[in-house]
Amino acid sequence: MKMKLYFSAIAGMLLLQSCSDNDIVTGKDLMPEMLQIDSVQIIYFKSPDDPRYFTYASTNDAVFIRALINDVTAETQAENPCKKEGKIYCYRKGEVFNTIFFAYVDRECTFLRYIKNGNLYYFKMSDLLKKTLANYKSTAIEPKASE
Repeated sequence: MKMKLYFSAIAGMLLLQSCSDNDIVTGKDLMPEMLQIDSVQIIYFKSPDDPRYFTYASTNDAVFIRALINDVTAETQAENPCKKEGKIYCYRKGEVFNTIFFAYVDRECTFLRYIKNGNLYYFKMSDLLKKTLANYKSTAIEPKASE
């Protein structure tokens, strides 16, 4: 009887372990269409508390887009309480199909995140993407008021 109970306990633990291995969620699984990004528009909020005022930069730079895709198709991360500093509109064939929010200025408080089916998914930001975001911010312009 003890042997049967012991075997059942081990089998249960192995089953739980195999299930927990499958709980890893990646951006590639969540939104495979991210691989099709062909251009982006990066919005930099002047203040995280007021996204109404911003500057922006648009690009189809393959290096930036590849770094972005690598980051948002990786494994998801725990929720990050930091304030968003901007957003990236992702384009495919001239149409926006996703928005990614980001924070990158504070080294201890960086993230990429997007919403899918009402859930927020967070991703680590690579050093390359942080550097490139900083470079684009230096050339970002304010929107012109319509005349």
